[in-house]
Amino acid sequence: MATLTFQIPDNRMQDLIDAWTAGWPAVITDGVVNTQAQTQYAKNNIKREIINRVQEYLAEQQPDFPIT
Repeated sequence: MATLTFQIPDNRMQDLIDAWTAGWPAVITDGVVNTQAQTQYAKNNIKREIINRVQEYLAEQQPDFPIT
């Protein structure tokens, strides 16, 4: 399986995390702390975006269904 790796300067890593975690709630409801780490939430959002883009691309590549 292939691996895609990015190198991000340490001093910019928090910027990347913040950009991908807009809407991440530190507290869910009634003072209950969110057990999903902000970094994991960012990783999931990035992964989801890559998957969606590939799916969109593949859908665009499909020929029209030949029915008359």
